[in-house]
Amino acid sequence: MLGGMQSHGLSDEISFPKEPLRERFPRYLKTYGVLIVASVAIGSLFGLLTDAGVVRGVGGTLAFVGLGAVGGGGFFGGGYDSIGKGTTGFLFGGRSEVRPEDEGTHLADRLREGLRPEANPTAFWAVIGGFGLIAAGIGILSMFVS
Repeated sequence: MLGGMQSHGLSDEISFPKEPLRERFPRYLKTYGVLIVASVAIGSLFGLLTDAGVVRGVGGTLAFVGLGAVGGGGFFGGGYDSIGKGTTGFLFGGRSEVRPEDEGTHLADRLREGLRPEANPTAFWAVIGGFGLIAAGIGILSMFVS
């Protein structure tokens, strides 16, 4: 209970990183370093196995992985995962301690929380890093592929 109001939302279960950016940033760099290395390896393999060539394979894979990072960050940062969890729980019997006559209000509260999610810095940096990967992939394709 907070200030006399009971919270029923899924945001109670989710905990976002509380440490400052300078402590989280090396973890983000390591994650995107792994994504870049994996993209180069997969793109090179794809380029060698097809007629596309290694440069096209690497550039395209970087852009594709970046698009996935942007989409994933937008999904989790935009609260769409909360809406999906709340709706799925409601449709398939996920009940809480709420009385049945309050269930309609409870669903509305859960959906409202999903539309105004808490700030998620990890999702924000996933989107920023994803745009960087897209830019790198398009840059490789535009510079080296005629």
